[in-house]
Amino acid sequence: MSNNAKAVVFWSIAILLSFLTTPLGDVAAWIWALRLIAIAAGVAIAIVLIARDKDIQRDSTPFDYWTIAHTMAGVVMGAWSIPFPLVVIFTIAWEIFEYVVPGFGDTEIFSNRVVDIAVAWAGWIIVAGAVALSTHASMLWLLPGHSVVRGGM
Repeated sequence: MSNNAKAVVFWSIAILLSFLTTPLGDVAAWIWALRLIAIAAGVAIAIVLIARDKDIQRDSTPFDYWTIAHTMAGVVMGAWSIPFPLVVIFTIAWEIFEYVVPGFGDTEIFSNRVVDIAVAWAGWIIVAGAVALSTHASMLWLLPGHSVVRGGM
């Protein structure tokens, strides 16, 4: 299986878990717009970085161009109200995935891995916090009370 196929499998599992734990209920139109814009921006950034990956220096400094993609991952997860425990699992698991798959990030320095995780968490906190504040909802520091996993439909 190619490295890209492995990445697709990783994120497919993450997306499935996200949908199973995202709180259900009515969501305002602006939140749907935010979600779609965040996904479109995240995908566009990833495509540009993948296309330019051979031309850019990466992984040898704490911050690199891929820091933007990791931040956007946090933004997307915040917009979709992914519970923070899953954000922690996904971001740390992704860094482990990059480390163990040869040629996919196995040359990253430790500080780059820490920054990648930290900016994803910061992106989540900012966006999930803004959504929670504007909708008068609670931050999802734990699994939500109503989700597919918690028996709500």
